[in-house]
Amino acid sequence: MSFTENTNEAIMQKNIEELLLSPFIKEIEGDTMMAFSGVMSQEAIVGLGEVLRSELHHYHPLNVVNKIFAVYIEMTQNILHYSQDRSESNGKSIGKGSVFIFRHKQAYSLVTINLVNEKQHDYLQNKCKLVNSFNEEEIKGHYLNRRKRQAEGDSKGAGLGFIDIIRRSGNPIQYKFDVFDSQLHYFFLSSKINIEY
Repeated sequence: MSFTENTNEAIMQKNIEELLLSPFIKEIEGDTMMAFSGVMSQEAIVGLGEVLRSELHHYHPLNVVNKIFAVYIEMTQNILHYSQDRSESNGKSIGKGSVFIFRHKQAYSLVTINLVNEKQHDYLQNKCKLVNSFNEEEIKGHYLNRRKRQAEGDSKGAGLGFIDIIRRSGNPIQYKFDVFDSQLHYFFLSSKINIEY
């Protein structure tokens, strides 16, 4: 699949070609399988997800496809809900950002980029450091504890995003912040999923 789209050339002040040349993405060194930059609506996430699943089914069994798809959903939902670059549609505020998928010999890398404010920057930096410090048992325990709190009606029991990404991928998350202006930062997030049969 070679699906690239840029719904707004000025999105986040950088287009797909510029983002692909950023140091964070160049370090990934994979073949670009998908690139999208624009409004990350629920419809866009579902549409891109269907294309992704269809392509992956040509190469991998269902359990591998589901693992990659679950990480894709988690990462793109973060843009939809939390990006500081917003668009209004039918009375709803929708986040803008970018998602890239790279194919390696025995792995896939998923990358998202969106704008965050100073408060989000500090929170995300601490959260990323924390979840990357967990071992496999701590990841599992933390995940089960959060799920239990969620089931008991604790709205703060959510926040499973990064934990779920690491749990499914089996790898730490990679991240970086670049200054956009005095109040905003680009947030680069990457997850590498090894393909094992």
